Amino acid sequence: MIESDLKPEFENLKKDRLSCLQVPTYYPEAGIAQEGNMANWYTADLHFGHERIIEFCKRPFRSVSEMNAAIIANFHACVGHDDDLWILGDFAFGRADDTARFECWFHSLPGRKHLIIGNGNPPRG
Repeated sequence: MIESDLKPEFENLKKDRLSCLQVPTYYPEAGIAQEGNMANWYTADLHFGHERIIEFCKRPFRSVSEMNAAIIANFHACVGHDDDLWILGDFAFGRADDTARFECWFHSLPGRKHLIIGNGNPPRG
C-alpha cells in the first residue's frame, strides 16, 4: 500500500489537519510497496490517554477519548494485518497501574507491533 492508495476517508482526515495525530508513515524503501506483501510503518509520540497533549500540540479534539479513537481509526485505515508497525516511543500517558488501558490501546492497533520505549515511557523498576 502506498500513500496514494489510502482510503478516501483517510485522505479527508489528512486534509482536515489530523496529520498531527502521528498517523503511521510508510517508507517504500523500508517496506515492500507491492499489493499483498507486508509493509513497514513507523510512528512515534502517539500519547494515548494524554489529555494535555491536545492543548500542547493543538490536536483538533474535544476529548482524549475522541483523540484515542481517531488515532486507532487512522491506523486501521492504512496498516494491514500482515504489516509491521514500529512505534518509536511515547505510546501512552498515565499512571503505572493503568496497564490494562495501555494494553487495550496497544492491542487495538493493527499489524505486528514493535514498541520501542521512549523517554516518556521509563522502564519499570
